Amino acid sequence: MVVDVQCIMPALGDLSGCFHTKFISTSPKAKFPGATHIEFHEEHAYDIAREIVRTAVENYRFRKAAQVRIPDEKMDCMVGFSVEAIVSAMGGKLDPLLEAVKSGAIMGIAAVVGCNNVKVRHDYSHINLVRELIRNDVLVVTTGQSSGADDCPHQGKTGETGNREGACRPGNKMKILQAKRV
Repeated sequence: MVVDVQCIMPALGDLSGCFHTKFISTSPKAKFPGATHIEFHEEHAYDIAREIVRTAVENYRFRKAAQVRIPDEKMDCMVGFSVEAIVSAMGGKLDPLLEAVKSGAIMGIAAVVGCNNVKVRHDYSHINLVRELIRNDVLVVTTGQSSGADDCPHQGKTGETGNREGACRPGNKMKILQAKRV
């Protein structure tokens, strides 16, 4: 497991040891208990990546296979939106988004970012915040753990996402921009 600084629980070092998994930190800003630290420097990216992969390959034989569960469930997902991908999804221009905001069909745009809180049921805050924003005609973008919480399967049931139901499913690119306010 390779980590940098975002969304890392300090106990992961101890937890990864239960599975004989190497826990590797890469940022000088965040060194974790129980981690092997291999600091990343962009000018040496290839060599550092080789070292990390070599460490993982050499450690694989120690993994406790009986304790590893890789789910069979799979789903399509559209990830990594660059500015170019967003513009392309709207037909090559930002006009559909701008018009939707100007007309009031979209009341705003919100970025939901951040980690779960161990004091609240897993994903509860992320999901409910995003649902409420969507119900109020706010276009939502996410990153980090929030992205995993707020993916379409959690919200794709009829009526749970207000008048934007299904807008984020593959094949319905930017359908949200064409939806009329209810």
